[in-house]
Order: sequence, then C-alpha cells, then structure tokens
Amino acid sequence: CIENQVTVLETFLARDAARLHTTAGEADAALSQFDIAIESFQRAGNVAQLIITLASLPELLERLGEATAATTLHAAMVKIPASLDHVPELADLGARLSTKLGPAATANIARGRTMDLDDAAVYARAQIDEVQHRRSPVNDRPGGLSRREQEVLLLVTDGLTTREIAEQLFISAKTADRHIQNIYTKIGTSTRTTATRWALDHGLVAGPTPAVSGPRVRTAAR
Repeated sequence: CIENQVTVLETFLARDAARLHTTAGEADAALSQFDIAIESFQRAGNVAQLIITLASLPELLERLGEATAATTLHAAMVKIPASLDHVPELADLGARLSTKLGPAATANIARGRTMDLDDAAVYARAQIDEVQHRRSPVNDRPGGLSRREQEVLLLVTDGLTTREIAEQLFISAKTADRHIQNIYTKIGTSTRTTATRWALDHGLVAGPTPAVSGPRVRTAAR
C-alpha cells in the first residue's frame, strides 16, 4: 500500500541522510538518522539494507571518539561479505581502530565476532543511545533519563509488560527490566503507576492516568 511505500522510502532517506551527515561532520543528526534506519530495517526484516546501515555506523563512532564501540561493531560486520562490498572503507577502518586501541582491541573484536546481525543491531542502537545521552544537555533530559529510558517509560505508561517492551524495542526482557529499574532509581519511584504519574507531571505524556478512560497523547520526542 502507499503508506508502506512511504515508510520504506523514509527509511532509505534516513540511512542516506545518516551517511551524508557523517561525511559532513554533523554527528547529532547522523546518530538520530542511523537510529531510525536501523530500527526500521530490522523491524521490516530487510537484511540487505540493515547490513549496509550497520556497516556504515562504525565510521561515525570512530569520529566521535567511540573507538571501543566502533571496533566491536566493525568486527561484527566484517564477518558479512556484503558489508565490505557496500562499505569498502571498513577495510581501512579496522586497521585504524586496532592502532588506536592497541591490545585492548582484541577483546572488543572477539565480542563483535560473536554477534549475529540482530545482536549487532541491538548493540548499535544501545551505543547510539549512550552517545546521545552523553552529548545531550542535562536540562533536555527530565530526571536525567536517557533517550532510551524515556522511550521505555513511554511504553510503561502505555501499559506494556516488560516482555512486550522488549519485543517492541528488539531487546531482551532482561535488558528491558534493567532499563525499568534504572528509571525507577532515577525518578525515585518503585511502581508503574507512580512512574506513569511522574511521566505525566513532567510532560513526557499528556492526558488522564491509566485509571481513567481516554487516550493519552505522547509529547516526548522519540
């Protein structure tokens, strides 16, 4: 249908924009576009385009000084022949990263080699989230929550279970639960009800609490 065609087109544009922003040195824009493209291609099961997208990310991570993450993701992707076919600069990047990290590169390379494509996608999005968290001003993060933690909190307010949140975000249930517990610690609560109230009070969502019927409107950027 037309709607699906538009979504696919937007995903390709996001990936291409991410690569252009990387070349132009526009890191924040590149990170956001990579995140969108990885999530969309993974959700759609578009393996070929997911490979190209993930293979393009290590260069940006290197530019941002994230040599450890770049090395791990690089090792995960060079196992896949299509990566080098579509992103030939990966060959030179591996040598540069090994030089930067020295002996420490060995453990990161070993970790990357254990990852399958889905593992690499989850890892890449987690690294994007962490980098964005470090780069974003504190006053842009209510409660000190990272972008991923805000995303998880929104799903909590929607009434999703931990397993449903994990499925929605392509992460393990254990990782989803860890995010939830981190959220509780940061905002000083211990239940989903009070976490939802906190989200309402801090403008992350707008509308009635779950006990009152009627839709809520999300206000937080994703």
